[in-house]
Amino acid sequence: SLWLQPDGSFSSKFSRFAAVLDDPGAVETEWTIQIATPLPDDRYRVSVRAVAGDGARASIAPRPVLEVDTTGPQVSVAFPFGATLLGPNARLNGVFEDTANFVESVKIAIRDRSNRKWLQADGSWKTKRYRFDAVVPNASDEKLLPWSLRVTLPDGDYSLSARGFDILGNSASIRPWHHFTVDSSTDTKPTVSADLAPGENLGTAPIHLTGTAHDDVGVAAVKVGIKDRN
Repeated sequence: SLWLQPDGSFSSKFSRFAAVLDDPGAVETEWTIQIATPLPDDRYRVSVRAVAGDGARASIAPRPVLEVDTTGPQVSVAFPFGATLLGPNARLNGVFEDTANFVESVKIAIRDRSNRKWLQADGSWKTKRYRFDAVVPNASDEKLLPWSLRVTLPDGDYSLSARGFDILGNSASIRPWHHFTVDSSTDTKPTVSADLAPGENLGTAPIHLTGTAHDDVGVAAVKVGIKDRN
């Protein structure tokens, strides 16, 4: 194990930093310390020792764990780059994951590739980017979750910008923007999706599965089968 040094490096040499006491010499006082050195994303054990006026010493046991996370969650889109979606009520969806902390939200922006304007909350198009809040189940309770957004779009070519946030406020966007086309001119087979991320733990019974089905002439039924993978 390596210890943080005053110059910001890590060494096998044991090192401690002096905390600031709110009321030095008092029988009880709050203490604070600010570590100016940016720490790499990782988990760290923290050694905390108090020294009394008579020289007696005591340390916290076990040592508390400090976790540093500056990386935003990874966001992905479920449909292929350049895919054609049935309009005008297009469903955008995907998953996002954070290996260090719980995920919190996904923001979606949609740009018309012909006029380079962004879709607004009221359905208009402007040069200023607007981000929609995607639907995310159980936000802040999981590290891997699906996201979805239903938007009304005329036939055309679009770009999708997706940015995911974790509970610490770290964020990350998909690169490049995800291109797709909306076409409402042809009758197609129904589309169906499940609000279920790969590997998601559903807990014990009763298990609730949800999703969305769409067809331009109406959805008559959705049937679900469950198969043992063993």
